[in-house]
Amino acid sequence: MDRITDQLWVSDIDTVDYFSVPDEIDIVISTCQDEVSDAVHCSYEHFRMADGTQDEYGGDASYQYFERTVDFVREQLQAGRNTLVHCHLGVSRSPAVCAATIAAERGLSFDDALEIVEDVRSKVNPNEDLRTHGRRYRSENS
Repeated sequence: MDRITDQLWVSDIDTVDYFSVPDEIDIVISTCQDEVSDAVHCSYEHFRMADGTQDEYGGDASYQYFERTVDFVREQLQAGRNTLVHCHLGVSRSPAVCAATIAAERGLSFDDALEIVEDVRSKVNPNEDLRTHGRRYRSENS
């Protein structure tokens, strides 16, 4: 679990499932096909996002679903909720969603926001589909 901003964390599913989510977290948002709502003490929202079009495990790889997910994360932050976003490995989907959120909230490019996420979580590497979605989201949301 890595804290990116005062209100935003990024993680992987195993950390959320096997380690205690900090009490200060108000909502956990899953961006992978599996969910671990029974492992958290707070609100939990599940977005079955695919890890790009090549993902054989199902989920939605569309831009519209990415946009819906980022919009939801932004709504949580704007409401003052401490938010943790996770995917399976914490490498592609959750970092891309967090970077798109930061880019739109701070007026940064998606790539600059992704560097902020990388500064706290070294294994960040969103696939190209998600990078494209993140750049598009930023260009459409200022």
